[in-house]
Amino acid sequence: MADLSDERAFYYVDGIPTKGVWIDLDSITDEDDIKQALADAGLIPTDDEDQVTGTPQYDGDLLVATVEGNLAKHFLSRYDTFDLKGFKECAEECDAERINYDHAAAYIDWAGSWNLRDFEDARCGKYNSEVAYAEELFDECYLSNLPESARDYIDYEKFARDLFASDYYFDDDTGYVFRRC
Repeated sequence: MADLSDERAFYYVDGIPTKGVWIDLDSITDEDDIKQALADAGLIPTDDEDQVTGTPQYDGDLLVATVEGNLAKHFLSRYDTFDLKGFKECAEECDAERINYDHAAAYIDWAGSWNLRDFEDARCGKYNSEVAYAEELFDECYLSNLPESARDYIDYEKFARDLFASDYYFDDDTGYVFRRC
């Protein structure tokens, strides 16, 4: 499992993408935490002269210029908004189910969104190649039914080509395989 502290966002205010602060996404739970981090950095005012003890006073947009982390990048829109709630839900589900964030990120790259049930239905594991997955699948499902003399005629590359043409997806960057449900 990836460390959530590797996931962070650069929040900014006043429409100036350089006037902001990096915030570790494991240290926040909602917009109030973001506002407090911005107030602590002196970027937004508080209702008290002491920035630390005062309550942040900011009604503007909480914008994100960039993020770090494979999972966080999927929750950043091109309009500098970040879906904190969606990110937190995904990260919590990954943590509860012991899913590596890179695996979840590869699924989101492929599927376009996060849904734990769909992820669990689709995931097949991590492999070095499409052929490696096809070989394992064939051996588990069919090899025991073949006579020893026929086993030399199995074309795993062709079997893999057929599998991944329509029924499976292989992420070239990570090696994760997903079943098209």
